[in-house]
This record gives sequence, C-alpha cells and structure tokens, in this order.
Amino acid sequence: MILGANGRAGRVIARALSTREHAVILVGRDEDALSTLASTLQCKSRTVVAGDLKAIIAAIADHRPAVVVNTIGPFGETALPIIDGCPAGTHYLDLANEMQVFESMMVAEPRIKERRQCVVTGAGWGVLATESIVLKLCADQPPAKRVRIDNLASVKADGTLGDTVAATIVDNLSYGGRCYQDGRLKRVRMGYQPDRFAVPDGTNAVTGGASTADLEAARRASGASDIVAGAELAPTSPVIAALAGFIGALSRFGFIRRQLQRSFAKMPNTPPKRNTSWARAVVEWPGDRRRVGWLRAGDAYDFLAKASAETATRLADQKGKPGVYTPGGLFGAELAELAGAMFILEDAGSA
Repeated sequence: MILGANGRAGRVIARALSTREHAVILVGRDEDALSTLASTLQCKSRTVVAGDLKAIIAAIADHRPAVVVNTIGPFGETALPIIDGCPAGTHYLDLANEMQVFESMMVAEPRIKERRQCVVTGAGWGVLATESIVLKLCADQPPAKRVRIDNLASVKADGTLGDTVAATIVDNLSYGGRCYQDGRLKRVRMGYQPDRFAVPDGTNAVTGGASTADLEAARRASGASDIVAGAELAPTSPVIAALAGFIGALSRFGFIRRQLQRSFAKMPNTPPKRNTSWARAVVEWPGDRRRVGWLRAGDAYDFLAKASAETATRLADQKGKPGVYTPGGLFGAELAELAGAMFILEDAGSA
C-alpha cells in the first residue's frame, strides 16, 4: 500500500513496483489522479481515496497490506501514527531523513517488535546513499574513530516546494543541528563544520553540518564516536546559520510555524547544481588511518524509486525482521547498487 501515491515520490515508487509480482494499493486524495496512475501500471492495482490521516489508518486496517510505504510528510507527524495503525505483521517503509523521526521510532521499538513489524526508515537517497559508503569502507574493520558524510543530491523538479517539503523544512529548523561527539548526540548550530571539497565529476561542493538521520545510520555502520553529517542545503555562513537558528526558535510557536510553512511552500524549486547525485564518506580509525568513498547515481528520485521498490519487495517477501532499521543496515550496501548507484572507493591512507 503506497500512501501519498498522488505525489512525486509515490508515483515513481508505484511505477518501480509495477514490474514486480506484488499488487499495489494506491492511496491519495485525488481519485482522478489515482485512477490515471493505476492505468499506467503493469501490475494489479486498486485505488483508495483518503483525505486525512484518520482515513488512511482506517484504510490500512481494512485492507491489511503486507507492506505500507509512507511518502507523506512531515514524517514527524505521520510516521508513528501510521506504524501504530498497521495490523500486527504489516511492515512499514518511509522516506524520512529527520533525526527526530528516527529517535521517536527507537523509543517505540519495543511495541513494534511485539507486533512483529519490520520498520525501515530513510529508504531514499537520504540515509541510504551515505550509509552504504560507510558500510563498504568499514566492512571487516574495527570501530572507526571519526566519520564525515556529505549528501549532494541532484533533483530535477519544477514548480514550488509544496506543503510537505515546507513542513519538513520547518520541522528541521525547529529541531536544530546535531552531531555525535564522544559517542553522544549533541546539539550544535545548523551548518556547523563547513567543508569545501572537489567532487569526482570536476565540480566543487560546500557542505555544512545538518541534523539528518544519516548521523545515526553512520554511527551504526561505523561504530565511530564522532560523526558529522553534511549537506549542501545547510547554511554555512555564520550570519545565515544564526538566522536559521533564530527562525527555528520562533517556529516553535504555532502561528509563526504555520506562516513559515506557507511561505516555504510557495518558494520555487531551484535547478540542481549538477546532473549527477553524489554522496561522500570520510572514515578515520585510530592510528591516523583514513579512507574516502563516494557513491554516484543519477537523479535522486530515480534512486529513491528503485531503492524503495526493492526494499518494499523484500519486506513483502518476509526478508525483514522485527524492529527499526535503516535500509542499508537491514539489507546491506548492495541495496544502493541495485538502485543504480556506483561506488568509488579510494585506497587507504593516513589522515
């Protein structure tokens, strides 16, 4: 069952799943759009019109799907109610890349295991891209000392950001920056530890620390105590970073939060800086041993569609296990390759 099938992510995931053997149930607000999408799919499909979260949860209980694929953000508001609304044994997959969502899922993990659910979060470019490199670099290695990961997604999109993306942006501003220091999750300003580096395609990138779930995925994959998760969208200027922090503090007030969401929703999507999506990981071990790895793919939404379809299929085939996981943590780095990405791993060296 694909929630938010009318949206861009829902559509591309439905099409990627349509070549597989499992039937799909398309859930969304627009009946005509759902019917049009269903007519393009190669697999058996049904449509369900559901206008709010309560109706969606009722549809899940009624149809009892093997897997629920949630593309409806902000995931901080939708993920746990939908997980709790799934019947025992119905597995769950979403595209969240917010650290606060992962934290809430970990708190809920005992009851998730009791219901025999396998919950996979971050099944898009965010999380899977960086964690798969760390998994590759750290395979058969002792725990790392320090990890830096950077996300350089390329997304071709017209129009405006829209309500879902806007709400997610405001959620992240309110949450603020995070990093791991000495094994503990620490609050820091958005855009901390900015880094400028050359990308293998000849372009340059500037990233700043953010508060994405890539942090937790990298910690699990590497065992490192110090981790920074960088993104090109993070504010690296001290002035802009301070302004982002101020706006984040204001966003905790309901009226201001709603105004910010409306303003962000109307902002136009900006053209991508490059035609290829890249992710980087720099891993350091005690003794100054250091390795760098890259992951290259095309449009991040193409990667998202293939990764989500592969993960959902494996969950439907009962290849998961009860608990909360990141996609690479459950199914390994090969998942990124099956989604069309390629690894570039540099030789070991000294820091």
